[in-house]
Amino acid sequence: MMSGRGYRSAFAAGILIAAAGICKYSAAVFLPVVAVLGVLAPLPPRRALLRGCLFFVYGLLGMLAVLVPFASFIIPGIAFTTSNRVALNPRPLSLLLAEFGRGAGLLTVIAAAAVIVLLHRWWTRRDRPSLQVAATAVVLAGAGLAIPLGQFRMHEYVSFNKHLAFLAIFLAPIAAQLVTVAGRVVKGVAFTTAVYLLAVGALFRSSFMFTEWPDTTPVSEAVAHYGRPGTYLAYAGNTMAFYAKDRPDMTFEEYYALFGAGKPAIKAAIDQGTYVGVTFVTGSTGDADLDENTAYLISLLNESTRYEPVGSWPKHEYDANRFYLYLRTS
Repeated sequence: MMSGRGYRSAFAAGILIAAAGICKYSAAVFLPVVAVLGVLAPLPPRRALLRGCLFFVYGLLGMLAVLVPFASFIIPGIAFTTSNRVALNPRPLSLLLAEFGRGAGLLTVIAAAAVIVLLHRWWTRRDRPSLQVAATAVVLAGAGLAIPLGQFRMHEYVSFNKHLAFLAIFLAPIAAQLVTVAGRVVKGVAFTTAVYLLAVGALFRSSFMFTEWPDTTPVSEAVAHYGRPGTYLAYAGNTMAFYAKDRPDMTFEEYYALFGAGKPAIKAAIDQGTYVGVTFVTGSTGDADLDENTAYLISLLNESTRYEPVGSWPKHEYDANRFYLYLRTS
């Protein structure tokens, strides 16, 4: 049987982190984190150092085994998605900080308090186990904060809340340490805060989903009513495609590919009647380029003789912005 402290388990851990890096490029940056955690394991120092090195070597070799033969398309993919990435949905730092505070602020504060308590505990006791726990907490906190801090630097809003959930996975075990080492009052405060995170935080996110996310239902119903087969250029096209699963003759294309090709491509698509229908939603998306291209698309539709408006519906119950559907004329 493979021991959790044996060398075979080090090989398994290295292969797992390699698989993570292969499946998700950005996960590769956590290879050193896993190696450091191996060094901090409660083992004799030389054995812990060796296991940490094995984590790193096995993980690196596993990634290279896939990277080297397919480098011609993996390296450009890494550059596009990770190392040279440009913000797809840039937002002000103030907005990102507010999202961070609502999503992970209190958990971060509790985790930071736990780190301080653990470091104080090590300082007063001067024993290796306390140092291992405190150092592990610091490494986990740094690893969890790496991606949100990177998004702060780029002002990137895409996947920000998803990465806050990822951060919570790293911070939760650190925050739990506060309960194990603190007194009764601190435990009570921590418990109350946990209830807040679970209840109030969940209610806030639910409210956001019900009051901010667009409701494509009336647009999808209108498209189904007219029943024209072909390709639609659609805001929230992936959502509309989901609700049109029973119509394989209808496909829905998001704006990104067309907008990325530039304004001449947008004009050509409308002039030639490339799409059976076009949907868009009014109001700012927070992305200046996307808003500019959407405005240009709307102006082309309004001037075109190939398309005509067939309906308009609220973006959702609590939003003044609206969906519009244009269909190609016969």
